[in-house]
Amino acid sequence: NLNIYLRKLSQKVEFTPRDTYYFANELMDHHLYEMAVFYYEKFLNEGCGWVEDNIAACGKLADCYHALGNRSKELLYTLKSLEYGKPRPEFCCRLGFRYMEQADWETAIFWYRQALEWTAPKSHWGISNQSYATWLPHLQLCVCYDKLGQYETAYEHNEAARHYQP
Repeated sequence: NLNIYLRKLSQKVEFTPRDTYYFANELMDHHLYEMAVFYYEKFLNEGCGWVEDNIAACGKLADCYHALGNRSKELLYTLKSLEYGKPRPEFCCRLGFRYMEQADWETAIFWYRQALEWTAPKSHWGISNQSYATWLPHLQLCVCYDKLGQYETAYEHNEAARHYQP
């Protein structure tokens, strides 16, 4: 697929917003992060994408910037996802992990709890990874509460995670 898109690009074929998004996905899958960033940003800046693709593009941009070692741009696109609706669990977990890395356990707890409280709207057609709304935040909450010395609460979250992932 990457070669097909590259050939179309060299032939100066006009990409639809969806083509731009899928081309960026191919670039990212092949670890061509800087080029992927260019096309994800182009896709978002065109303002013609489906909202679920816009949200996914924010996550993929955050992933690209993480791979490139640019933490401020990673955060920028994590937060940009909020322009398209209430926080999705994957972005809440991304923020929770950011605060865990800083040993800010209380703030990490806030974001992991937000991930657990999310419910998909009835009109939600996007692809989602249920791990971010189930076992993963519970497991991370177990770690956070352990670090705060709240062992009983840590244990409860460990058991909740185990319910989803025995």
